[in-house]
Amino acid sequence: MIGAPKTGSAELRYLSARLTESLQDVLRVAESRGARLPLPDEGDAPDSDTQIDLPRAR
Repeated sequence: MIGAPKTGSAELRYLSARLTESLQDVLRVAESRGARLPLPDEGDAPDSDTQIDLPRAR
């Protein structure tokens, strides 16, 4: 859309507004989910050489 020569400034403003709204939603959900995670006890902290496997993005 950005590379299309016929794309006007109104379309780009609309696109940027929707993208901003989407990112705000993503941040709100991430903060909400992060707030529900229990805090680890001091003795439960992983060692610096412990590797954590995270799911891969699709």
